[in-house]
Amino acid sequence: MNIENQSLVPMTKLSTKQKREVYALSNLLLHVLVFVILLLSLNSCTEKDLPTIACSTPATEKDLRDQDGRGYVFVLNNWQKLEPIFITG
Repeated sequence: MNIENQSLVPMTKLSTKQKREVYALSNLLLHVLVFVILLLSLNSCTEKDLPTIACSTPATEKDLRDQDGRGYVFVLNNWQKLEPIFITG
């Protein structure tokens, strides 16, 4: 029995245009796959959850960006102002 006779799909030669189309499609699929893997790997890094500390001090949050450029300020009941410190890492 000949090996060529065992083939279920007949082999056909591709034209140059068809070869370019197959190459372009495979190249596109490769780029999409790399993009998805990169997107998933960058998205999987999450910051550690910050501990939540219960605070019983009543305060009012005010936006003072327009007035003095300080941003958000917490005003306590005794009118003391507390500025939050944002630490970026």
